[in-house]
Amino acid sequence: MASENRDWGYDRIAGALTNLGYEISDQTVGNVLRRHGLLSIRFQP
Repeated sequence: MASENRDWGYDRIAGALTNLGYEISDQTVGNVLRRHGLLSIRFQP
């Protein structure tokens, strides 16, 4: 899901997984993405 939707943050991915019936926190999603190198950090001006 994260590799297909690079603009999505871990909060949005957690919400999408909740809609699919999974119970997972946004922090857990962030940890998994970080562990697999999929978390993109964007700086905002």
